[in-house]
Amino acid sequence: MERISRFRSRVLLIFFLVIAIALSVYLYNVQPGVNIDYANGSSELADHTVSSDDIIPFATLNPSDSNPDLMYEIIKQLEILFADQKSTADFKAMMDELESAADEARNVSGDKDWKVYSKIKQCQYKYLDVLTEYVPKLLANEKFFRSAFG
Repeated sequence: MERISRFRSRVLLIFFLVIAIALSVYLYNVQPGVNIDYANGSSELADHTVSSDDIIPFATLNPSDSNPDLMYEIIKQLEILFADQKSTADFKAMMDELESAADEARNVSGDKDWKVYSKIKQCQYKYLDVLTEYVPKLLANEKFFRSAFG
């Protein structure tokens, strides 16, 4: 029963991380600290009710357990969630594609202008596409998932 509970927790975590990427990909305001009124073009400093310490960035150089980025956390959780499928072709392909997208995002450099944000957005799209392609296939191979949702 404990294994099922941990599995459900991991599925929910992956789901919420994917949603976080999806929201990050589809929200237009990409200027940190600025609220933009798209109806009239005005802008103002954003209300900082959430500190930057509470936010995991999409990409950071050399992520680790003490300095994670969102991609690092997702990959870590996927390895736990799909531990029984690590040797499958789908899992290996997913991890290779995720690592490639992560490396690409982590190597985006330059001033924080629209070109940098655009490159990061492209990496987010790529990351989301990989998760969307492989996670449903891998979940379908999980015994618990099949019995609960099959």
